[in-house]
Amino acid sequence: MRMFRLWCMALCLVFAGASFASAHRVNIFAFVDGDAVQVECGFNRSQKVKQGTVEVFDATTGVLLLQGTTDDNGVFRFPVTAELREAGHDLNLRIIAGEGHQNDWTVAADELASSGTPKAVAVAAAEVPATSASLVAGQAAPSAAAPVAAVSGGATPAEIERIERRRQRRIERKTQRGEAQAAAAPEPPKPREVETGSKVRMAGQDMVGVVQSVKGKKVQVAFGQILTTVDKKLLTVVSNSEFREATRPQTARTVVSVDISARKLNFRDHIDVRGMRAAEALDAVQDFVDDALMVGVGAVSILHGKGTGALKEEIRRYLRTVPEVESAKDEHADRGGAGITIVTFKMD
Repeated sequence: MRMFRLWCMALCLVFAGASFASAHRVNIFAFVDGDAVQVECGFNRSQKVKQGTVEVFDATTGVLLLQGTTDDNGVFRFPVTAELREAGHDLNLRIIAGEGHQNDWTVAADELASSGTPKAVAVAAAEVPATSASLVAGQAAPSAAAPVAAVSGGATPAEIERIERRRQRRIERKTQRGEAQAAAAPEPPKPREVETGSKVRMAGQDMVGVVQSVKGKKVQVAFGQILTTVDKKLLTVVSNSEFREATRPQTARTVVSVDISARKLNFRDHIDVRGMRAAEALDAVQDFVDDALMVGVGAVSILHGKGTGALKEEIRRYLRTVPEVESAKDEHADRGGAGITIVTFKMD
């Protein structure tokens, strides 16, 4: 009989202790309400945390941003400032209810950024200090990592369901952000800079060449035996393999051979520049001499007329600068004399 009484007393102590621990379980809810965050804290639905300390931390830096106390209804509100929205950091909320009872929760940055529409954003499992009664009963104190259902002592089923949906949406958003970042295409490589020695291709052309020098926006390029100056923006750097493919000897010989053959068929060994202005006549003579050297003729004639002799002198001055010119003389008197210049080329 005595042992029975002892067992009854022990069971009473266990249930009383468990009831005491449950009564002091602290819960926290938070939601964005317009331009403010409202925090509601309580031990259960009827017993609110009065004058409890609420601390708000930056979840990224750990800095304490603000601190306040709950009112008689267990409520604490603080404004969502522009600085909080622009920072883009989550907020950690902590309720300290005394006697070692506290609870934390995180308000997501995206909820702060869209503040203006009330949304339930937080509830966390309460961290309840282990008491002797709870240990006797074989129950571990709930941890912050425990499921939401473990803290249903002060929350209604509807609230628990809402919170669970919010938690699932947060997980889904993080997963989607991770997938989007992984699927993001890498940036295309930047075009290589045109510099001395670069192998380049001119816009709209198949021919490739080698850069000889760069002076600001102008680039001197050797296209085979031809040296020319072009605008830098018209050139694109090509790879060594592209350059080799474009300059294969067989292709080059075929193109040059066809070009020279066509020029020989159409070439005339005389040119008439009478009536042209000096600059225009000189350009025509330069092109004429270039064609003559390319097709390999031995001599040509330039009809410039007598006049004042100024045009003749300009043409002769140019011919003296051409290394391949052997001589530049007047035509025979009975075939035009001083009005025609006979140009003879050096034959290797």
